Amino acid sequence: MKKRKENMRVKYRRYQHLEKKSYGELMSIIKRYSHFTPRELVVARLCSEFRDPMGRVEMTWIGDNFDELVPFAISPVSRQNISTTYASFKKKLVKSGVTFFFSLYSGLITSEEMLTILEEVVEGVKTLIEIEAGRSIEGVEEEVMKKAVEAFRIMNERIAGV
Repeated sequence: MKKRKENMRVKYRRYQHLEKKSYGELMSIIKRYSHFTPRELVVARLCSEFRDPMGRVEMTWIGDNFDELVPFAISPVSRQNISTTYASFKKKLVKSGVTFFFSLYSGLITSEEMLTILEEVVEGVKTLIEIEAGRSIEGVEEEVMKKAVEAFRIMNERIAGV
């Protein structure tokens, strides 16, 4: 277990290219495209990537290694900080989803307007992914749309009881 965590720390270089950015700079960029703070996005990413063999998030390990994993971190964090930040991320995600779907369902926007909005959303997602990756990535738009279609397919199957 200890060797696996050491290997994870060594291989985890996702945010090294942001080393010279201040938290404020990142906040400004990320807030243009989402409701999340850089800390919420980073914690959500770490929680998705660092899980134990049973699928549980390794919040204590993430907190203990946060400064090393995230070069633009502005303060040390504990397991509780990780848990609270991850919960905040999920809460904002749900609110964003409710806003999105309520607008379509209730007729506040037309299907045509929704398509235009989705194009803007995909562009924002591409920008955030490229910021995170530190480079331009080809085919992001298509991948985002494929993931959305797959999620809707699964949702429709669940609703239909398949």
